[in-house]
Amino acid sequence: MRLTWRPAAAGAQLVAIATRPDGFETGRYTVSADLPAGQDQFSLSPVEPGGVYLWRVLTRSGAGWVASDTATFTGPTCVVDTP
Repeated sequence: MRLTWRPAAAGAQLVAIATRPDGFETGRYTVSADLPAGQDQFSLSPVEPGGVYLWRVLTRSGAGWVASDTATFTGPTCVVDTP
C-alpha cells in the first residue's frame, strides 16, 4: 500500500500506523524510520486483506513531534468470481 501526503517540509518525518481503533491513544502503533523533510510517500507491506489501518505523519519541529490528522485505509480484498 502506498501512502501519500503533502509534506510540511519543516523537519524529519515519521509515519505512524495503528491497526486498532484506539491504537494512537493507547500507544499500540508502529512508526517508520526517519524520513526526509520533503518525502511525500511511504510504502507499507504486507497489508492484511480487509484489515483497517489508521495512519498519520509526524513532523519534527522545534517544539517536538507534530502529528497530522489521522487517515484510514482498508487492505484490499479479492473477490472470486464463480461461474
